[in-house]
This record gives sequence, structure tokens and C-alpha cells, in this order.
Amino acid sequence: MFIAFIWGLGSAPALAVSRIFSRPVFVLLGEASYGIYILQGPIAIGYLPVARRLALSPDAHFWSYALLLVLTSILCFQWIEVPLRERIKRWYAMLINRPSAVPQEPQAGSD
Repeated sequence: MFIAFIWGLGSAPALAVSRIFSRPVFVLLGEASYGIYILQGPIAIGYLPVARRLALSPDAHFWSYALLLVLTSILCFQWIEVPLRERIKRWYAMLINRPSAVPQEPQAGSD
């Protein structure tokens, strides 16, 4: 069902739901979603001791952790992931366009 839903959103860009999810804030959250997944543990290690000292309510604890996690993920995406992706693209393009260091031998039959 989920795959059909995602496929339907992608194949019908005129739908209201598709237009909503194509807004920049949702696109940014989608791009930073891997960071949300991967940074849960490291953020929790730093967050939990501070939250215990503040004696937050369970709701405040959840929302402050979620906000910190999302903001950290967005910042990591913009300041780390995007610049590294651009560097890798430039490096790869340079690697592909570099002439071979080993001279190629002429093929048999070509003069």
C-alpha cells in the first residue's frame, strides 16, 4: 500500500497532496530525513543528561528532543552533506575527464 501511495503521489503532481509535499520545507525535511535517522543516538547521548537536569515534562521532553534532532539534521545536511556531495561530484567529474596515464596501443588492423 505504501509503495502504491508513493507512486501515486509521484505520478499525479497536480493532486493537492503532491503540491503540499513538494513545498520547499517538506523537500528539505525529506532530504534531511537520513540525518534524522542516523543522528538519533548521538543526539540522545548529549540531550538526555541535560533533559534530566531540567526536569522536563514528558511532552516537553519529547518535543524539545524532536526539535533538536530535526534542526541538527537540517544543519548537518546543509553544512556537511551538500558540500561533500558537491566535492565528490567535482572529484568524480575530474576523474572521468582525466586522460589515461597509460598510453593505449594501437589495435591490430588500424594504421
